[in-house]
Formats: sequence, C-alpha cells, structure tokens
Amino acid sequence: MAIVTTAGVKVALKLTDIDTDRDAQITALIDHAFEWIQDYCNDDFSTFDDGLNLPIIRMIGFLLQNPGGVSSERIGDYGYVFATTEWPKNILTSLKPYRKVLFV
Repeated sequence: MAIVTTAGVKVALKLTDIDTDRDAQITALIDHAFEWIQDYCNDDFSTFDDGLNLPIIRMIGFLLQNPGGVSSERIGDYGYVFATTEWPKNILTSLKPYRKVLFV
C-alpha cells in the first residue's frame, strides 16, 4: 500500500469532505511528515510500511491543532527566527520500531 492520502487523513481526523480549503495544506503536511520520519528513523522507506500511516496522521492532526511553533526575536539590528516542533510522546513511541542506528 502507498503512503496515506489526503482523503485518508481527512477521514481519520474526521474532517468534512466539503472542507477542501485544507487539502493543499494536508498534502504538503503528508510530505513533510514523511520526510521527517525518514530522517528520524534513518531510513528512506523505499518499500513503504503501512504502519507509518498512523504516525503520519497523528503528526498532521497535531500540526493542524497547533499551528504555532515558529518564534522570532529581534534585539536592535539583530534578529532570528526558529521553528520548534516537539512531537507528542505517542508519535515518537509509534516510530520506535522503525528507527535504525546510524553509524558515522
């Protein structure tokens, strides 16, 4: 099976089919979540595992409910912006079986 679809995310998160305003955002978040999981697990998942769909859906649900995570600060002429996302423990726990050790 393939990575979760926008329609699959909407069903899982109980978003209405009428609400198409978020479709582009959800599609982008699917890609973002999968890329983050690939980095976190040190695996490119060339053969996709259906078990990854639930963590992806949970990540998207979290991001839709918590759109913050971007902070900025300015002191005189100096300024910086950073983004932080600390995933809930249930997401990280569900990814634990997929993590691979990376030797450098």
